[in-house]
Formats: sequence, structure tokens, C-alpha cells
Amino acid sequence: MVGFIGAAGLRSAELPGKASICHSQRRVYEFRRRCIALGSDDDHGLREQLKKQLIEGVRTLAGPDRGIFGMESDHRDRVHKLLAEVESMTPHLQPTSVIDTVVAGDWRVLYTSLTILGARRTRLALSTAKKPGLVELGHIYQSIQPESKVATNKVEFSVMKVSGTFTVTATYEVESDSRVGVTFQNSELMPAMLEKLLGQNLDLLTEIFNPEGHLDITFVDDTLRIGRDHKDNVFVLERVSKLASSTTPDQDT
Repeated sequence: MVGFIGAAGLRSAELPGKASICHSQRRVYEFRRRCIALGSDDDHGLREQLKKQLIEGVRTLAGPDRGIFGMESDHRDRVHKLLAEVESMTPHLQPTSVIDTVVAGDWRVLYTSLTILGARRTRLALSTAKKPGLVELGHIYQSIQPESKVATNKVEFSVMKVSGTFTVTATYEVESDSRVGVTFQNSELMPAMLEKLLGQNLDLLTEIFNPEGHLDITFVDDTLRIGRDHKDNVFVLERVSKLASSTTPDQDT
């Protein structure tokens, strides 16, 4: 999608008065508190509109590579402005308090600023939208399991028409209202026969997708989640499924 008006296709003057508070791009808790305090159907409608624009922008500007293999700087800037708009409308000021109910479940990556470029992309023989390679990257999923405090990242790919998955398992602990500390546990490549094809590049895969560090949850609701890690990588994920036992309140109380 091209031709955005400002950051999110909306002019400040066109926003209703109480929603204009939320229009700030600064991710400051006081602004979030005021947005939620003024919560109404109008706020929900604006949030859904901004989410839709972000998803459309990601799919149009980042394309099938989801930003992993880089993108034009002006396209990246537009996506990140849209990200800031959505983050400023988060319905949960203390997202770690709703891990069991809202964050739990399975998610799919729509966009990330984590990149695989240059020598790393060449070593892994990764195929991109513009450059063919032996390895095609598929969907990337994350499963959050609060009962065991485990996060599992699963990367789908194919090597010369042989489908496989690379799974990284980590544990997490809540560190603040919005941050979780993440500890790497193990990684697994399936089927095992692919280890011979990847060889030492398996260590490179682990290095790229190792989540060790911390993650700030900057937006989460029933269908969309945004997080920023300790390396300032940003991740936009859409919900695939929710844990059967989870129930989701509309906002923090």
C-alpha cells in the first residue's frame, strides 16, 4: 500500500478529540493510560483501523520476505511509523499480567526487522523474493505456553523440495510490567537428515534465531502482538490459535 497520509493514513485534524491523545508516536505509559481511561467504541474502532493499515502496509511494503532479507529504507520507515501508531493504542498497559490469558497461544510472524543479509544469507543459500537459492524460508511461528513458561519458535523451510523445521525452545520470566527475560534452552532440526545438508550452518541458524535476552511486549490484543527485543529488533505477529483455557478481557483493570 502506497500513498500513506502521515504515519497511519490519518491526519491529526481528522481524529476525534479523545483519540488524538492516542495519536502520539511516543510509547509513553501516561499516554497509554489516558487512551484506555477514555476507552470507548470509538477508541476500539480507531485501534482496529490502525491495525488493518499496519497489516496491509506490512504485506505490501515488506512483501513475502517479511523484512527478513531487508527492504527499501523508505518502506521500512513507513512500516515503523505504522508500528508506533498501533503501539500507542495498546489496550494493555501491563501486558505481562495477561500472558496467561491474552499472550498465550500460537502466533505467526508477519514482519520483523531481524535480518539475514550478505554472507549469512549466502552461507544458508536462502531464497528471497528477488534472488533464488537452495533453501526456501516458510512461515515462522511462536507458541507461548504459560503453564510451563516456555516459548517455542518454529521456522519452516524446504531444502531442495525436502520440507523441514528448525525449532528453538526457550523459557521466560516476567521482569516488569511489559518485559520478559528469555533464556535459550535448546534447538532441534527436523528431519535429522537435513543436518548433513546444512552442516556447520546449523550453528548459524541457532545464532540467528536465538532469543536469549529480553523482550518488551509493546502491543497485544486478541489478534495482534508486537514485541521489541534487547537488540532493538521488532516483531509483528498475528494470532493463529489460542489456548482453549484462555479468556481475554478487553483491557487491563
